[in-house]
Amino acid sequence: MGFRVNRSVTARGWGKYLIMHKNRHVATIREDGSCTVYFPSFMPYSLYLESGNDLDTRLNNLNNFYFWCASRSRLLTNEDIGIVPMEYVELYCVNHDVDRDAFVKKKDAYAYYMMNIIDYLVGNTDRHWGNWGFLVDHATNRLTQLHPLMDFNKAFQAYDMLEGALCQTVSRVVSQKTAALEGVRIVGLNQIAEVKKDWFWDEGIWNMFCRRLETLRSADW
Repeated sequence: MGFRVNRSVTARGWGKYLIMHKNRHVATIREDGSCTVYFPSFMPYSLYLESGNDLDTRLNNLNNFYFWCASRSRLLTNEDIGIVPMEYVELYCVNHDVDRDAFVKKKDAYAYYMMNIIDYLVGNTDRHWGNWGFLVDHATNRLTQLHPLMDFNKAFQAYDMLEGALCQTVSRVVSQKTAALEGVRIVGLNQIAEVKKDWFWDEGIWNMFCRRLETLRSADW
């Protein structure tokens, strides 16, 4: 695709996103929805931004931008492999009197627990049925594994408390923290690289991330 997004901060403290095509700065969109397009002919075909400054235009710009960011992922399916969203897995389990959580863990426990760990760490509150599910082998119609994680456009939400939001991937009512701690105790934290402070644009978010990470490390025996 050749596009990437760089984040920086304006002189007034607003976050802004630089849309890059290779080394060309194509456009800038700010967190108030205002934008500047420098090279219209190099804009992504799936991203539409307007330069107007009225509220409707700025809200549309933000909606279009966040949708474009959420949809920029590698292709997961082909003629041999498809995706089954969790809502269909839930229906299957209900119709066959199968415990949904047990079914998922039997198929791919490691990916399931790691998903809960990641969602807690980054405060992702958008793990509804359509944002996780399985890959299916079309030749055998068998579910093979949970598909790679996608859609983090609602990260760092409910991020003012250590417990996090309610976990959306567990049938019982538990917090994201409880689900993540369960995951660490079963599959481990599995951290493979250092997390750097300069990746974070806000001191408070960085501090909460560190608190959550330390909480999980304490359970990683």
